[in-house]
Amino acid sequence: MSTDVYVPTDGLGIATSWGAAVANRTAVGYLPYADSVPAGSASASSTTLPAVSGGLGGAILIPIAVDAVLYIQSVTIRQGSTASQRSFEFALYRDTGSTTLERITGTDGSSTFTPSAIDDRTANVSTPGTLVEPGIVYLVVRCTHATNDLLVRRLVPTELAGNRSMTNISTKEAALGSTITIGASWSGAANAHFARLNGRVMGGSSAF
Repeated sequence: MSTDVYVPTDGLGIATSWGAAVANRTAVGYLPYADSVPAGSASASSTTLPAVSGGLGGAILIPIAVDAVLYIQSVTIRQGSTASQRSFEFALYRDTGSTTLERITGTDGSSTFTPSAIDDRTANVSTPGTLVEPGIVYLVVRCTHATNDLLVRRLVPTELAGNRSMTNISTKEAALGSTITIGASWSGAANAHFARLNGRVMGGSSAF
């Protein structure tokens, strides 16, 4: 079985746009999506991100492995509410080697919705088609509704104890910006939360 690899022909490394990527490579293989939990997993319960109070809303940090170049179109989370309007914002952040993470420009977004059942909610990033390099990224989701909490569905592991996400529920988090500090107000959580990064492939202008 053969596997396509990235072969830059201009010596410039990863291209910054879809068109440049196609022009600069002899083999193209881009990531159509990246999940935070294995495909086929079923959620068991929800983590509650408290509504905004004093400008601060509950937030969650979800690590996601990006195995190849991803041109991100949108982000999907599995939400756990069945009534009343909800809203959230999100952004992807990269590790800087310190507790202050750096946002990947163009990967922020938001959504407002009124659910009638537990379901998936998808929102475009602010710059669809933004390049996300291979590695580990951190999806931060923050509740932005003034009165109603945001529920994020989760998988509760029964083996291999250890943190799979982090939450800031008690102190809560200010509006997401170009950086975020993961300090003492953030706590590790063993639960794996359901999220997906949706990418563009095959020259498309929408998610796979």
